[in-house]
Amino acid sequence: MPCDNSSADPATVKASVQTKSTRKQPAGDRRLENLLGALAVAVADRVKVAVEDQLGTGGSAAAVLMMIGVEPHISAEEIARQLNVAQPTVVQALGALQQRGLVKKASGADRRVRELTLTKPGAQMVASMLERRAAILAPLLRGLGDRERTALTQVIETMLIATVVRPDEKFLICRFCNEHECGPKDCPVEVAAARLLRLPI
Repeated sequence: MPCDNSSADPATVKASVQTKSTRKQPAGDRRLENLLGALAVAVADRVKVAVEDQLGTGGSAAAVLMMIGVEPHISAEEIARQLNVAQPTVVQALGALQQRGLVKKASGADRRVRELTLTKPGAQMVASMLERRAAILAPLLRGLGDRERTALTQVIETMLIATVVRPDEKFLICRFCNEHECGPKDCPVEVAAARLLRLPI
C-alpha cells in the first residue's frame, strides 16, 4: 500500500529523493568524480596562473595571444567568437598586446577586416608561456611508468572527446595547448569537433 506523504515535511521529502538518487551511483564513481574534479581545478588554476604570470597580465590577453599564434591573420571578431567572450573584451586585450609590441594588425583581402599576427617578441612570448605550462604539467607525470602513461593517454583522449559538445568550442578547450604536439588527426578535441560537423577525419 503506497504511503501518503501529503503531510510530510517538504525538506524531508527532498532529502529522501536526493538520497535515493545518490544511491543509484556506485560510491567508487562518486569518489572518482571528486578526484577528477580536484585534479581538473588544480591543473587549470596553476596553468592559468603560470601563463598569465609569464605574460604579466590577466584576463583574456593570454588566450588571445595564444590564438593569434595558432591562427595567424585571424580577426578580432573571430577570436571573440571562438573564445566565447565579448568583442570589447578582445579589443581591450589586443590594445594592451599591441602596446607591448607583441601583436600587429594588417589589412587583409577584405580591407574592412584587420588581420592579426604575432611579432617576433610575440612569438617568443608564446613559446615562453608554453614552457611555463610544461613546467606545471611535467612533474605530474614523473611518477608514472610507460604502461601507466599509455593507459592515461587513452583515458584522457576518451574524456576529452566527451567534453566537446559544440564544434566551435575546440579552441576554448585547447587555448593553452602546444599545437605542435598534436596534429589535427591526433587531437581528440579536433576529432570530436569534426565528428559533430560530420567532416572526414
